[in-house]
Amino acid sequence: MSMEKIPGPIDAAVADKVEAIARAPEVAKALELAKTGADEAMKLQCRLCEIPAPTFEERVRAEEMVRLMKALGLKDVEIDGIGNVVGRRPGKNPDAPLLAIGAHMDTVFPAGTDVTVHQEGNIYRAPGIGDNCSGLRCLLEALRCMNEAGVETQGDIWFCGTVGEEGLGDIRGSKYLFRENNSVNHIDGFLAVDNSNIGRILFAAVGSHRWRMTIEGPGGHSYGSFGEIPSAIHAMCLAGAKMHHALIRDISPERIFKELSLLLHADEKRGDREGPYKGLHLMRDTGVLGEVFPELALGHGMAQRSDFHRYDVLEHSLRCVRYAPPEIRFAALLHDVGKPFCFLRDGNFYAHAEEGARLTENILTRLKAPVKLTRETAELVRLHMRDLDLRMKEPKVRRD
Repeated sequence: MSMEKIPGPIDAAVADKVEAIARAPEVAKALELAKTGADEAMKLQCRLCEIPAPTFEERVRAEEMVRLMKALGLKDVEIDGIGNVVGRRPGKNPDAPLLAIGAHMDTVFPAGTDVTVHQEGNIYRAPGIGDNCSGLRCLLEALRCMNEAGVETQGDIWFCGTVGEEGLGDIRGSKYLFRENNSVNHIDGFLAVDNSNIGRILFAAVGSHRWRMTIEGPGGHSYGSFGEIPSAIHAMCLAGAKMHHALIRDISPERIFKELSLLLHADEKRGDREGPYKGLHLMRDTGVLGEVFPELALGHGMAQRSDFHRYDVLEHSLRCVRYAPPEIRFAALLHDVGKPFCFLRDGNFYAHAEEGARLTENILTRLKAPVKLTRETAELVRLHMRDLDLRMKEPKVRRD
């Protein structure tokens, strides 16, 4: 792939160095060897793909990588303590920086998956042929081409086939290289070759951190005790949602509005009259409500006149949804959205209907709701305080 096709921007100084290296006679020869050897390299990729290597079961493929690395002249080739295959290509200066180049050997597909490669023209199909047999091919081909072209480096290069990249593997092979081997060898740079997207380069990518959590409950049979005891699985899901509720910001507003609409009508499809109310409570308890309706969430814990209201502003709004007919549930949910705004601004709720109508229109526009629904809901919010004490005269009611 030529430099100009790599998505930018690339630092000019870095680009200049890469282009200068590419123009070096031995490097140019290595690149040409890679092009002319593509057919044989594809055969190698297919052979590796047809050796099953589920995460935690990479041993057979690892042994083949050992054989191939030794055949290509690497020194000190071994399978390390966790299962990585590591071989060293000596540099000219043992004190120069050490580079490790790694490609993971495992695939996401479970044991028993048919990994036979099928060719359709110039397309090769098989589980794992891209992720990451393409990386293993690149690793071995880079080594072959450097050897045949006589490319020399100042420092040593480790060529590594790593284990446990996928799923529960938790990148354990690469972590082991740094945690165990690096205490002695001090790796200065690491280049991971993964998948077949040659137009993507990631620099200083984020790491992988995992936590082990134990959630205990009273226990019970999934059938015989259904609905009678708390579920540890539900608790785990809720904990995850609480920790990561901000991720909803990455979801399109159209999708959020669609899911919210389904939630507000959950009783119609699921037959649970309390469905919308329960769903809104889950949104509140996990922090999702505050991401979708920050204006409304400000009402949590905000007291109201006790002679008219038993609950705070937010709980009152959620309970209105509980008793509202389906066609006006957005209005029921947002009818008091102006109260937190007015209280924080004025210290009272006097203009909350008018401010609530403005906020409602902003909120539903933000969620890309249908224009008709947005206008009608905002108007219902504006008028929801009309004739509270049944003293409004008929002409006033008709005018409003």
